[in-house]
Amino acid sequence: MSSQPLDERIQVRPTISFEVRPKLPPALEPLKKLASNLWFVWNPEAQELWQRIDVDLWRKSRYNPVALLNQVHQERLASLAEDGGFIAQMERAASQLSQYMSTDYCPSWAPRAGN
Repeated sequence: MSSQPLDERIQVRPTISFEVRPKLPPALEPLKKLASNLWFVWNPEAQELWQRIDVDLWRKSRYNPVALLNQVHQERLASLAEDGGFIAQMERAASQLSQYMSTDYCPSWAPRAGN
């Protein structure tokens, strides 16, 4: 008999690994489009929107909205989907992005790449 505890002698390797990501409630779908465009960098209201989701996680994600959405708790998303003020701010930001994408000062490649 070995003097080592059983858990030190057995090595188990995972057969599969997976990543669990939160699912956006339908009311928050515009966040996907907002997250996939760097326009938020120079739009203060959009930056505030990401901070409003979770200010600590926003910092930890290094101000990356895609990473933020992949890490935020499902319960927080559900709460935001019911928050009329958040929904209004998100819709304003989404409208501003759409307006920006359709203007002349939007680079010619951006509408093809961002939409």
